[in-house]
Amino acid sequence: MRLTYDFSQLWDQVNRLKGAVESFSVDAGLEIDPIDVSLGGRGIEVKLDELEKVGALLAYQGRQVLLYIPDQGRKIDEVLSGDRDAGKKFHVAHCITLDTMRDKGRFERYFAITNPTGSFPVSGVSYQTGTGKDGEAALYVCINCLKHINYKNSAISKQARRESRENFEITEFFETYSSCFKFFPKRMGKNPGSSNYSPDWKEVSERIRRQANWQCDDCGVKLSDRKDLLHTHHIDGNKANNASSNLRPLCIGCHRDQPMHEYMFTSYEDMAAIIRKRRDQNLIQPIWPSAIKNTDSALRGVLALAKENGWSVPEIAFPLSPTMTVDAAWPDKRIAISLISKTMQVNENWKVLSLSAALAMLNPTT
Repeated sequence: MRLTYDFSQLWDQVNRLKGAVESFSVDAGLEIDPIDVSLGGRGIEVKLDELEKVGALLAYQGRQVLLYIPDQGRKIDEVLSGDRDAGKKFHVAHCITLDTMRDKGRFERYFAITNPTGSFPVSGVSYQTGTGKDGEAALYVCINCLKHINYKNSAISKQARRESRENFEITEFFETYSSCFKFFPKRMGKNPGSSNYSPDWKEVSERIRRQANWQCDDCGVKLSDRKDLLHTHHIDGNKANNASSNLRPLCIGCHRDQPMHEYMFTSYEDMAAIIRKRRDQNLIQPIWPSAIKNTDSALRGVLALAKENGWSVPEIAFPLSPTMTVDAAWPDKRIAISLISKTMQVNENWKVLSLSAALAMLNPTT
């Protein structure tokens, strides 16, 4: 038996209070791995050789992480005052900066972290007083990292690099590459566990999707046999506004691309299922905008590099064999890219590249 109750009067009273509202979720009581707890806080001190490489991204025990140095030295006063140029940059990929530090044998105290707030625990010795000082401060992301993975076309122009650095959002970055990782970042979002959906949201969402014949209103993919992959999107971002004009059925791939949906982590299996359906339903056109839009967001940087290098438009979700489908393929070059496979020679004709290998081929200067 399902119980429903209208809590609107209770929320009216809550909204009269001036204190911050703490979100609650039934998932909050579930056990969280101690690693995720530590990574979501100050972080875990690591050595560079303890980090894993997942598609050129930084990983620790299967989790995507950022890497930062808490010790800001004599720059601590400027860093705590908000001068991000004075602070040491945090890393998101195995870039040339980290490679250089390994080669020179420099062993700073690095911490791996998944905290999405953008505020890092920092410390140092005040130049003004000569005493120790600590606090939290915003830091810039390393431009070499952005260039290395061509995040938002950072490898293509200086302007793109500047814009990516200035507007970098940690959770959006994690969401972009979530399909590359087995574990999603825990306790993410400004209010983890909050929902604010109306009590009848399940029925409302199903009605909207059913009226659309289980078809995405953006890319057009039909999901009648995978209804779980079709969401109902609130256009204005207000989850309590269930007016029909404010609701739009979107597949999870299109939904995660919407503004203010950077907290939507998606597995590789789910994205691959949607992309294969787009291919089978002839929704992916042999032009660059269509290929880039209809692929996994983790592949968009490398596809933009392929375009910049003059490659032809790739085949998306290409069936390389009866048992192997690759994420992108260039039959004219006999080259393919897979987000879940290591670089391999399939046969004497085809070579399948990992994301890291593809980036190295197309972006060799980094």
